[in-house]
Amino acid sequence: MLRQSLFRAAVRRTNPLLFASPNTALLLDPPKNALLRSPLLPHSIRAYARPLPLRRSPNVARRKDANSEEAIQAIEEKERESMNELFNVDLDGKKSRTLLILFTMLALPVTILFQFPTRTLPPVPDPPELQHLSHTPLTARMWLTSPLTSLQLFSFRLRRAEYLETIRRHFSFSPLNYMGYDREGNREPWRWWTWGTYMFAHGSILHFGGCFFAMSSILPLLTPQYGVVHTLGLFAAGGVGAAAATCITESIRHGQEIREGKGTQLVTKRLKVATSTGQTIEKDVQLLSPAPGMEKVFSTNIGSSGGLMAMLTVIAIAMPATNWGLIFIPVRIPARALFAGLVTWDTVSALGWFPDLGIGHVGHLGGDVVGMLAYMLVFRKLPIGRMLTYVRKQQGFR
Repeated sequence: MLRQSLFRAAVRRTNPLLFASPNTALLLDPPKNALLRSPLLPHSIRAYARPLPLRRSPNVARRKDANSEEAIQAIEEKERESMNELFNVDLDGKKSRTLLILFTMLALPVTILFQFPTRTLPPVPDPPELQHLSHTPLTARMWLTSPLTSLQLFSFRLRRAEYLETIRRHFSFSPLNYMGYDREGNREPWRWWTWGTYMFAHGSILHFGGCFFAMSSILPLLTPQYGVVHTLGLFAAGGVGAAAATCITESIRHGQEIREGKGTQLVTKRLKVATSTGQTIEKDVQLLSPAPGMEKVFSTNIGSSGGLMAMLTVIAIAMPATNWGLIFIPVRIPARALFAGLVTWDTVSALGWFPDLGIGHVGHLGGDVVGMLAYMLVFRKLPIGRMLTYVRKQQGFR
């Protein structure tokens, strides 16, 4: 009875049943009761939508007895709430905006901390009045008792990059750490939580801006159809899958060399060094550097692109009629054409056919694989996923 009334509410809606964003042309607006009279749904779902005689429908009887617009609006509102609960629709986009704001609140501060020190804000020593506090840790008690002094100390230490190493240890991952070593070749425990936290760190504000705009286009498509839980789960699984693909691939390729101590070499570089008199001289310094071909093993990986690729994969499969606009490209690109182009680029770059631009192509491919598995195992089996499958086939997509 509950599902039958919900499906009747669905076909009586004036808005499209599938609430798509402006980026998509995937609309379904059947006439009244068309959903119940046609094979729009698979049989397993259509069985719940068999119409009952009008005399047995309490909502229809209440409509006949209602003499005021307020009563009719109350009934429609109740049906809308029930339908929202079943299909997780996001009529006004509040859930999408909430997820985007949450992502910004988590990622933007970490990204900003990654940028210090900068060219415009070079490292500076503590002022003379704070020299006696140079080695004092900033505890919660100090923040409460002396907030202004704590803020000054924090800003000076931030400009000296004193927190940069701590942030990198907890908000970035590297295949070397997965293998159990640090950059000096010493044993180091695997920081497993970095496979999730690295998605909230970005190498620059431009990098964060690109991921932000990509997510602002993806969330309005996925959240209304699949709900907040499935969307967040897909993003997190894509990020973890991207980290796993990167670490496992590099472990297979160079794990034996790392265990034998052949991953590093001493390189002589000429650097500017400050003397005790305050002068700056150039001096040859020997530094520990990755061996040729081992740069990817020692690199630190950050960014949310792995989770975004998993989300884009589901969109390309379930909503192929969506069109995407890219900066500096005057035409709109279908979702599957965009997805195929990104996969091709990541594949040929991962094989070394393009110059290394510092992009984790193997991680992107790992996110693609996670997106495909998530669609086959979870999203395709959801009621809204079956409806999208029918519409996709009716439009000529497979």
